[in-house]
Amino acid sequence: MRYKVYLSHPIRGATGTPQEIAANCAAAIDTAWLVRHLLRPGYEVYVPAEQDLFPQIAMDLDYLTVDQVLAVDFEIIWGCDYLIADTRIPSNGVQKEIAFAREIGLTVLTFDDLPKLVECCETIKELGK
Repeated sequence: MRYKVYLSHPIRGATGTPQEIAANCAAAIDTAWLVRHLLRPGYEVYVPAEQDLFPQIAMDLDYLTVDQVLAVDFEIIWGCDYLIADTRIPSNGVQKEIAFAREIGLTVLTFDDLPKLVECCETIKELGK
């Protein structure tokens, strides 16, 4: 069986500047590499930062709002088995994704440092047995 894991992470951060968005997305992609390494095989990890170019441009052009992007994220979360949330940087989006995942009964694990991230991955592997 292949399990799906949603990696919730800050994107806009405190300021929402292009530099902060780029730094947050780069950090999330690095985190995703580690999560995939720790969970492999049998786990598919979805990372919003890896798909962020389109939503950022659409929001810059006022075609989409943050809430509309989050609504799409919620649809993706529906199809997942687990949610791992990066809580190192305060994020309204991450908090909304956590609340939604809990509301639909997903296992939600949070981390704010590397040892806790490793623990999250070990927990998911144990639950997936």
